[in-house]
Amino acid sequence: MQREFLGGQDAAWLHMESAMSPMVVDVLVELEGELSRSSSSALLARLAQFPRFRERPVEASLPGGRARWEADSEFVLARHVDHVELDDATDAALRAFVSRTVGEPLDLRYPGWHVYVIQRPGVGTAILFRVHHCMADGFALLGLLAALEDVPTEQVVRSHASAGQPGLVGSAMTFARLAAMPNDPSTPLKAPLSGEKQVAWTTPIELRAIKRDAHLLDATVNDVLVAVLAGALGRYLSRRGLETRGLSIHAMVPVNLRTAQPPTRLGNQFGLFLLDLPLGIANPVTRIVTVKRMLDALKASHEAVITNIALKAMGRAPRSAERLAVEFFARKASLVLTNVPGPVQRTSLAGVPISRISFWVPQAGRLGLGLSIFSYAGEVTVGIFSDAALVPDSELLAHDIEVEFAVLDCAVRSSVERSALSNA
Repeated sequence: MQREFLGGQDAAWLHMESAMSPMVVDVLVELEGELSRSSSSALLARLAQFPRFRERPVEASLPGGRARWEADSEFVLARHVDHVELDDATDAALRAFVSRTVGEPLDLRYPGWHVYVIQRPGVGTAILFRVHHCMADGFALLGLLAALEDVPTEQVVRSHASAGQPGLVGSAMTFARLAAMPNDPSTPLKAPLSGEKQVAWTTPIELRAIKRDAHLLDATVNDVLVAVLAGALGRYLSRRGLETRGLSIHAMVPVNLRTAQPPTRLGNQFGLFLLDLPLGIANPVTRIVTVKRMLDALKASHEAVITNIALKAMGRAPRSAERLAVEFFARKASLVLTNVPGPVQRTSLAGVPISRISFWVPQAGRLGLGLSIFSYAGEVTVGIFSDAALVPDSELLAHDIEVEFAVLDCAVRSSVERSALSNA
């Protein structure tokens, strides 16, 4: 049987695994009712039919060799599933359980995934999917989730349309720009990691309201959401005593490079933008305009394609070289920020309607904060994944995001009304 090797980018995420930061993508699906044990077993049996979910990653035995996928000849579904019943059905209890769980690495002697079926008496069932990043990125997991739904719904996954492949000069200019970019400033988000993880998520924000604000300013939904998160981070850090006037930090932003929509294969196929977040711009409208200008410039660049090539090369480079590359990006940025659009219509799993979906992405190197935007059925939820040494109160940051959107929404409408009166 022919060996299948890990792709360069998949291998890179396998090698980035550390005790401080497991390289696992975590997805929480909350259901409106209770999922029976037989129904959950049937659902997970379908998941286990995907070939990659029955294979484990195996490192090369010789220096310079390539990691490969190897079938788990003793695969047992029960090894990858835990059934849990919470005594307390509140969101706080669910958040505490997820926080305890996501800090644990997966046992890569077996296929790199695990599922927790969580019963919440009187509320319903929640399912926590944990998948190692070497198996799939967040965009690929969206396609997997679509395959498990009872009735497939419309999925909209944005891909980055670069103006052709970059030539030698374009590549050199991109690398030179990244190299010349100063390291991010010292803030509470750049402290040493503890390894203790926390998660939180916002209450759903109405997508229609975000679209309205974006339309009023000739911006995109993503422009508005990124501006909201920049303002919320500024609000949060200011409350912790940091002077934020004029402050900017960078976020590593994954950019989908697939052409199939939704993704039809697992694995990793994305590039990165290093996006400047203007935390120090107090005026929400000015912040949106600034974010839009920067995102438009990045979309017109080759940065996502170039970083995708770099990530693939990292996975095949000696470990010492890969560590240097990870440290390089970690010095330039303070967090990971990702936006994955989900189903535009309400859907269900095993006959039980899905009420909310949240997800969290890992952070490599010395990064310890991840913000994950997910839209589902006309609502947007932001997941927060943090090292407790950097953000010890992630639920307060979630509240800041909710407050910042309300402030921004009011400011946009007021600005448009003033402009209309002035024109009249």
